[in-house]
Amino acid sequence: MEKELARNPADPAAFAKLEELYRKTEQTKALTDLLRKALARNPSDGAIFGRLEEIYRSTEQWKPLVEMLEALTARDPANQEALAKLEELYRKTERWTLLCDLLEMRAQRKGDAELARGLRMERASLLLDKLKDAQSALVVAQGFAAEDPTVAEALYLRALDSDPDNVVALAALADLCSRRGEFERAVKFAVEGAEKTKNPIEKGRLLAQAGLLALDHLDDPDAGLDRLDRALSADPEQARAAERLAKLREARQEWQPLEPLLDMLLRRAPPDDVAARAVLHERVARCAKQLGKMDKAMSNFEAATKLSPHDLPLAQASADLHFEREAWAAAGSAYEHVYALGRTRFTASERAALCARMATCAERIGHSDAVLHFLEEAAGLEPHERSHLDALLTLRTARQEWHEVVDLRRKQLALISNEEERARLWDALGDILRDQLDDSAEAVACYTKALAAQPDRRQTLYKMLDYYSIGKQWNKAVETLEKLSGLETEPTIRARGRYTLAAIYRDEMKDQAKAVEVFTQVLEDDPMFMRAFDAIERMLTESRSWKELARAYRRQLKRLPAEAPTEVKVRLWDALADVAIKHLKNRESAILALEVAAKLDRDNFARQEQLAQMYQEAGPSAVNKTIAQHQMLISKKPDRIASYQALAPLFYQMGAHDRMWCVAAALVYLGKADPPLASFYESYRPTQLPNAAGKMNEELWHRILHPAEDPHVSALLALLGPAIAMSSASPHKALGLERGGRVDLSGSAWPHAAALRYVANTIEATLPDVFLKKDAPGTVSIVNLREKNALTPALVVGPGFEQWTRQSEVIFDLAKRMVLMRWERVPRFALGTPALLEIALRAGLLLGGCPIGNGPHGDEVNKMAKTLDPLLLPALRAELKVVARRFVDARGDKLDMLGWMAAADLTAGRAALALCGDLGAAARVLAVEPSGQSPLPVRERINDLLAFSVSEDHFAVRAALGLHVNLTPPDPEAAGPGTARRRMSHVQIKSTP
Repeated sequence: MEKELARNPADPAAFAKLEELYRKTEQTKALTDLLRKALARNPSDGAIFGRLEEIYRSTEQWKPLVEMLEALTARDPANQEALAKLEELYRKTERWTLLCDLLEMRAQRKGDAELARGLRMERASLLLDKLKDAQSALVVAQGFAAEDPTVAEALYLRALDSDPDNVVALAALADLCSRRGEFERAVKFAVEGAEKTKNPIEKGRLLAQAGLLALDHLDDPDAGLDRLDRALSADPEQARAAERLAKLREARQEWQPLEPLLDMLLRRAPPDDVAARAVLHERVARCAKQLGKMDKAMSNFEAATKLSPHDLPLAQASADLHFEREAWAAAGSAYEHVYALGRTRFTASERAALCARMATCAERIGHSDAVLHFLEEAAGLEPHERSHLDALLTLRTARQEWHEVVDLRRKQLALISNEEERARLWDALGDILRDQLDDSAEAVACYTKALAAQPDRRQTLYKMLDYYSIGKQWNKAVETLEKLSGLETEPTIRARGRYTLAAIYRDEMKDQAKAVEVFTQVLEDDPMFMRAFDAIERMLTESRSWKELARAYRRQLKRLPAEAPTEVKVRLWDALADVAIKHLKNRESAILALEVAAKLDRDNFARQEQLAQMYQEAGPSAVNKTIAQHQMLISKKPDRIASYQALAPLFYQMGAHDRMWCVAAALVYLGKADPPLASFYESYRPTQLPNAAGKMNEELWHRILHPAEDPHVSALLALLGPAIAMSSASPHKALGLERGGRVDLSGSAWPHAAALRYVANTIEATLPDVFLKKDAPGTVSIVNLREKNALTPALVVGPGFEQWTRQSEVIFDLAKRMVLMRWERVPRFALGTPALLEIALRAGLLLGGCPIGNGPHGDEVNKMAKTLDPLLLPALRAELKVVARRFVDARGDKLDMLGWMAAADLTAGRAALALCGDLGAAARVLAVEPSGQSPLPVRERINDLLAFSVSEDHFAVRAALGLHVNLTPPDPEAAGPGTARRRMSHVQIKSTP
């Protein structure tokens, strides 16, 4: 049968027989092939199609069945039965993509809309659930957005469930919620979409959408602005965001961020949209103007004007900018254009304002006639507007057109009702008539009207005063000045007016008494108006009214303020003293005046001398003042012989024998002692080793201390002294000394040991080591020595010391060295130079927690601090902090080590003089000292000793130590033996001069 059918494929009998045989023998494959070939020959044969479909289903051959159905639907797309079977097979075989395509094809057929809706919903579900194709599902959802937004939203949300980062779904939801009025949800989806998209344009669009919704529907301007800003950051060309932001920035006058927005909008504006571009150019111009970018503003105003030449506000703004840029010619032309555009639209006031602007432009380019024209036009448009009259007045005044100025002034007056201003204008009009038109009569008439409007107008009263003075109408001038004085509340100004009044009384009306009275009133108002006092002084001197003059001096001194210049006060006190001496013969009054002048002007030596003379002439009542004054004169001028000669008899009269002896010693040294004084000096001059009855305690040290020796520097160096000495001390051998070579100071092996013991005992100092060294320079040197960890400062005595033949010379030399070995002075010799001393002082302040900087010494101060720190005794550290703080509080960062060194040396000399009691011996020792001992020359040091030798401090120290000359015999019955010895002098009493 197969062969038969092969020969004749169209033989129905053979086909049927063979089909039957295949079925009976269950040859399914052969049967299938037979039916397929038959169907291929006749594709429309439904019977064969059905039998073949049955075989495929029974054998579950789904693929060929699907292919067969697909071929059928391709030939007959309207075959609903085949489509249904194909759909059923796609489901069975899970061919979801083909099923989705089939569903869409069925949905697109015209007919049942509800069926189509269901098919598309199923397709979207398959895309989401089976194929995970959210994008295709979203396309399906878009089809529902307009007609069935609820379904669309559900699909969008399902798409997000399967793909949370799906920007398309988020954007679609944002649009959908926005259309439905769900603005908060719309913003949420838009912001979320913007955060997840990588596309800057889409990010910008979504952020712009969120920002606009926040502004327009959620009343959240801050969030809206923020999102619009972020939209432009993502996409600088985001026009919707830029336009809205620009409006907001303009409303808020936020010009800086507005500028780039407007620039972008202008760049994107269509070239053919003339109106839009004109508006944008104007907006850019106004923004640039606010930012001070005048060139940009101007170019954009010009561009806007070209696009919209008849826009009046725009033309006005452009002209105003030219004006602000002081482009006067361009501004003038622009305002003329504005004037022409607005001729029928502007009010008279607005046209007048434009004329004023055009006048300003014309003025700036020097067109004076044009200025006048515009101002007159403005005044014609607004005849009652003062500003136009004022401007015309300024111009007419500049052109010196005085008659026109007068007319304009009168027009001004017609507009003014305020009396004060009318007075001012009448006054100004009077000035023009007087000064420019030389019409004094009319000027006075104007001044009179000014005073009628404002009777107390001082400027006008002064002008009337000038008029009366020129006309020599002195009574009226006086009356006017009296009125002016009564009006003035400021004393110093009133004083000037009264001075003029007093001068008229004196010079024109010859009333001296009245003049003095008014000049006195001047000084009551202004005590420093010294010309008024000079006038009083001159008139009272000329009239020889000495008592009145003295009273005038006293009243003026009482009037002077505390801050009045010293020279003014001194002149008055001197003058009062002069009147008291020469004319009133009142020594007491003169002395009081000179005392005050001397306190105010301490450096006037001549006055101090005069005061000393006055005290001396006053006799016993002023003896103490006489002594103090001469001592002060000597302190200023130690070689002033007259003062020594004045002091000697005064001390003699007082029975102050030691004081007299000290004065005699100074005169002997100066070579000016008379024979009795010289004899008295020699009689009690010390020749043996003194026997001090007291010790140099702190009170006595303060009396000896030179005033220039800074106590704060001394206090600081006293604490640092041991550490500084240790840091720079040398072993004995380094200086060529042997420890065993010390002088034995306990006995008389060294002839000067007793003198050194006397000095050390009196100043309460430890005896130093003493070495005799034949090659040592000078007489006695201080050396800074140490033995192991102990300081052993010593004196090195050289051969020069043997020149001293008097005990007092030996004592002075040793005493001065011993004083210089006190701890506050040890650093002077341990370090050697002012620079090193300053470094040590700065280091001490640093260690005390009060640094003042390193000054010019750089790191040397820090190095010194590191050196001294471990050497400071722990017990001194707390005290160092206190002393350092006191130093800084008192001196700040000011250091004068050279001055301190000089003063410290002078202090040592004073102490040594007190111990030796011989000024001549002191001078001889100082004369041979090496130059490096002090910054001061020998003459100055000796002068200091001269002044100190006759000072109360020196007298007190001598008395306290029991080294004074005492001519009072002891009274053994009144006191014990110890008392008698203390009152005895260290010299043998021989006679009384």
